[in-house]
Amino acid sequence: MLPVTQSVIGPRGNCFSACLASLLEVPLETVPFFLSEPGDTHRFHWASRLDAWLSQFGLYALHFAADPARAVFPGCLHIITGISPRGRPHACIGKGPRVIWDPHPDRSGLSEIDGFVILSPTWERSVVGVSGGDPGRLQAFLDSAERVLADIGAFRASLGPRDLALLQIGLHASHMEEAIVAGDELRAKAHLRALAALVQQVREAA
Repeated sequence: MLPVTQSVIGPRGNCFSACLASLLEVPLETVPFFLSEPGDTHRFHWASRLDAWLSQFGLYALHFAADPARAVFPGCLHIITGISPRGRPHACIGKGPRVIWDPHPDRSGLSEIDGFVILSPTWERSVVGVSGGDPGRLQAFLDSAERVLADIGAFRASLGPRDLALLQIGLHASHMEEAIVAGDELRAKAHLRALAALVQQVREAA
């Protein structure tokens, strides 16, 4: 990582772009702004633009809504999103739940953490429910995804910490098995690290 300071400050600052430039070690001026724009018809459009841009590096973005006490993949550098002490949405680079680089000139970090973004190598991916570039089908798929995410969020909110950890253990174990079968050592090891942390969490809660 080569730390880069953001060049635009304020409500539409380029902190996220500065984090990308830092992690990828590229000039900040080569990184677009990844913000919701007036012409967007869906809140995920900026993420689609991000993945399209990352594809030149053989990467895509994994987004996690996260509790700081249960950081995902604590051993790797990633982008942490949340609220700055200035009271605005902000992005920094972290390792686990700890901020190790704040691109804002005041270096004050985050007062609240609400998510993580991990840059992951592109392995076999497929688009589900979208074919032929039909905008109507794409919008229907995105609307359906919104409803599913809302249901998942409500279900997760109903679980206690131990039950949530057990659910995540099952998911990571399944994904790790798929990665092993596919010969994807990097992904298998990532799920193994997550499993180790979750098992420890369940043991401590027992």
